[in-house]
Amino acid sequence: MSPSKILIISLLYVVGTFSAQAEDKKADHSHEHSEHSQHENSEKDMGMVLNEGKKWETDAPLRKGMDSIHQAVEKSEKAFASKTLKKKEGEELASHINKQLMFMVENCELQPKADASLHVIIGEMMQGVSELSKAPDAEGGFPRIHKALKQYPKFFDHPDWEK
Repeated sequence: MSPSKILIISLLYVVGTFSAQAEDKKADHSHEHSEHSQHENSEKDMGMVLNEGKKWETDAPLRKGMDSIHQAVEKSEKAFASKTLKKKEGEELASHINKQLMFMVENCELQPKADASLHVIIGEMMQGVSELSKAPDAEGGFPRIHKALKQYPKFFDHPDWEK
């Protein structure tokens, strides 16, 4: 792995950890804010943009990694919803997602703006992975990963995403 890829991965982890801590602090004050003001944190505010109104092209490594994450999350969705996702299963899912994220970071060749939008999604997933590996029922874990997966097809052209 190149030094620049290691730096990117390290920065994403640090940003993810910092953001997760900030989210925890914001949650303490969430009752003071309306649902409307929470909605103002849109994808655009998070740094995600379309390609002149169109979805970004994807490459094979990105599609492979995202498909693998998507399938793994779908398999665990029922267990999470029914609160039967065990710690070991959460750790295994987190490990799988982390491996796929690293694969994508190492192998994707996207345009800079597409890459920047993808890194927002990857950052959200990394935060979710961190929480999921600690506690499979944590609200900041599986739901965060699931939300990032829902954002992905809004910005990236991934044929057959919804199989």
